[in-house]
Amino acid sequence: MNFTLKKRAKELLHELNVRAKKRFGQNFLVSERVLDKILQEVFSSKPVKILEIGPGLGFFLEMAIKNYNFEYVGVEIDPVFGNFLRERFSCDRILIITGDFLKTPLKDFSPVTVFGSIPYNLSSSIIEKFCYEKDEICHVFVILQKEFGMRVMANPGSRLFGRISILVQIFFKVEKLLEVSKNCFFPTPQVDSVLLKLTPKSGVNLSPKTVGNLTRACFAARRKTILNNVELSEGTMRTFLREFFSLRRLGSLRPEQMPLEIWEELFQTFESETS
Repeated sequence: MNFTLKKRAKELLHELNVRAKKRFGQNFLVSERVLDKILQEVFSSKPVKILEIGPGLGFFLEMAIKNYNFEYVGVEIDPVFGNFLRERFSCDRILIITGDFLKTPLKDFSPVTVFGSIPYNLSSSIIEKFCYEKDEICHVFVILQKEFGMRVMANPGSRLFGRISILVQIFFKVEKLLEVSKNCFFPTPQVDSVLLKLTPKSGVNLSPKTVGNLTRACFAARRKTILNNVELSEGTMRTFLREFFSLRRLGSLRPEQMPLEIWEELFQTFESETS
């Protein structure tokens, strides 16, 4: 592994008189080999505009502008790094925003390709944001902790298949592109990561809120059957779910056993009957 970027990361943090902050999930990708592979994957989709979540010290942007022509938006929550990036990359086609990605409307930059290495504690919230704003997205290239990434990719029948699997796979085609060792980051995290590509599916008119509410009800307790979980719901939702699963004789299944096609039918039926 080439340690040049790791050395530079240490030097830049020293110059800025800061340390990587755990609360912001600041583990910087310092492998030039991995960054080069990521750039090849990202730019194979021919993006016009890229939004990076948490650009940090700017290593992705630095390598990208040497070889590719594109517009860039970096959303950096840490004001120290935000100011550093604005001073380092002064260019009309580069915009650095100091702020919270979760509060940044993607419609302001649509259509956009999103890239980022996501902290574990924010993974679910950021993935949900992608689903709610999928119409503004061309592609997402996202580095996730490996365990969370496996949950996103999991198939029905797997113990890892759950609410986040369904939410993402209803709205996106999911591809695993690359496994990323923990040693490729500084500071070194405790676990390895994975790079996923999310491509919005066309013709999906469901509401992420519907998907979220119904899966929450069906996964209320993972070890229970679907019908036993449904009984924990209330009102019209309980009535609807009880009828849906009873008619299809699916109530004895656990929620992780149900095929994605049936989940999609569930969401479509609910929206058609409650609209």
